[in-house]
Amino acid sequence: MEAKTYIEKRWVFLLLTFFWVIVLFENHILDASSGIIKLSDRLQTGAKAPGLFAFLLIVWAVILLISVVLCGIVDGCGTKDFLVIGLLTGLATIVLVPFAMPIDEVTHFFRAWSISSGHLVQVKTASGLVGDYVPEKLYYVMNKPADSMNLRALYLNMAEWSERLSGRSNAFYENGYAGYYLPIGYFPAAIGLLIARIMNLPLFLMVYVGRFTNFLVYLVVSLIAYRKVPFYKNIFFLAALNPGAIYLACTYSTDGILICSILLFVSICLKYYFAEDVAYAMERLGKNDRAIRKRKIIGGGDITLLIITTAFIASMKTFTYTPILLLFFLIPNGSMSMTKRIGTLIGCIAVLVALGVLQAGLLSAFTYNDTRLATSTDTAGQISYVLKHPIITLRLVMNYLDQHIYYLTGSVKTMQMGAGVEGLARLCAILPIFTVFLTDKRPIGNRKHTKLVVFCSLIYVAEVLLLILSLYVISTDVGGTEIIGVQSRYMLPLLVLLYTTLVHLPIRGNMRDYEGFVGYMTIFSVLTMLVTNLVQLM
Repeated sequence: MEAKTYIEKRWVFLLLTFFWVIVLFENHILDASSGIIKLSDRLQTGAKAPGLFAFLLIVWAVILLISVVLCGIVDGCGTKDFLVIGLLTGLATIVLVPFAMPIDEVTHFFRAWSISSGHLVQVKTASGLVGDYVPEKLYYVMNKPADSMNLRALYLNMAEWSERLSGRSNAFYENGYAGYYLPIGYFPAAIGLLIARIMNLPLFLMVYVGRFTNFLVYLVVSLIAYRKVPFYKNIFFLAALNPGAIYLACTYSTDGILICSILLFVSICLKYYFAEDVAYAMERLGKNDRAIRKRKIIGGGDITLLIITTAFIASMKTFTYTPILLLFFLIPNGSMSMTKRIGTLIGCIAVLVALGVLQAGLLSAFTYNDTRLATSTDTAGQISYVLKHPIITLRLVMNYLDQHIYYLTGSVKTMQMGAGVEGLARLCAILPIFTVFLTDKRPIGNRKHTKLVVFCSLIYVAEVLLLILSLYVISTDVGGTEIIGVQSRYMLPLLVLLYTTLVHLPIRGNMRDYEGFVGYMTIFSVLTMLVTNLVQLM
């Protein structure tokens, strides 16, 4: 390593350390609700449980060690950097994010557990209750507070969390909100839980194993997407390693599987959209015709992946993200014969129809009426209201966008930022945006530039409006004047479309060591999310 590079990396690490110490100081010296708290009080609080504060300091030191490793190894945004950042920050996130802190994680965990028991469809009792039978110990855990399993709780109650689930599943856990969910997105986590159950692991390890398999699938699929796309890899690097995406992928949420499926689908479409440019570059390098043809013509493997990812994309959020599938038409005729195109379309349509029939059956068997956020939801009644008042509805949607514009950047408040630093969620989302602006824009000609921007921007806008409108229909009181239920995490799967559009803005980027900058900004964003989760435990 050159001396200059070493110095640059050392300063990056020192800045990160300084920033995190400030975060720790701010969150434990200043408290808006109780005034100024002395650090000694915090130490005494930790002293009530011998070794607790020391244990948490060790965890803090591990995070700093991860910083050293990342800053020492990462020097850009290549495959190695993707894996190093993804694996280290992902493993730390799995442990540091309390269970079941993310929104609806208990519901997602319960659904994955049910599938691991062999129940693809929820159980419905004679009295109409929807749920499934679980061991009594698990029933107790799922009814505990949202952050019941964290490092502090594990330290103080290790005996309880080390218990193994045994005996019959005889406690009925009611969760009607999971009944209409399509099961596909829960398969990765369910596989982890099934392995943990076969091995009869302690309860806390069982939770971690399910999270890990969910994250592992996310990381592998995202890496495949990153490697397939020929140009603008940094867009996929930033979208996949976004702190909000990592946070969700490391839990039982199905959002991570949705995000990586969209990344893979988009990357395959762009791979062949850019095929002629790649072929031209290969010719300039003296590659033979066979290699060029193999690169330009879509193969059976990629066609299969398009159909599989279609299933995962369509299975989430009741088909809300299906407009993204229109990117398929970016694949030029020169890369796909008419026979293959028709066959692929038939395969994708067959998947959509099959999932649609299954979804209709689930909605019929498990009537959806979410009253967690509103009191008089009625999907049919709200649809009727929207059709009768289209102008009022459109004005309401646009007003909502105006008030929550930061959602579009991928700002995820559900990352449980520490008190007083909630703004860091927005900072972590804005940094990749500026990084995208500085991307080299040379690989694409004007024609492809225009077509790609039009496709991505139109689908992005349509998706945003569809998401907001769908939550207005299914989660808001009939005729309500405020849209309820929209969460910023719903925008994370769309970041790759937003980044692809923004990268073509006429902004020149001449930054030296641009790839190194992308890598360091990614480290900064993801580790900031990790540290602010750790702050909650100190």
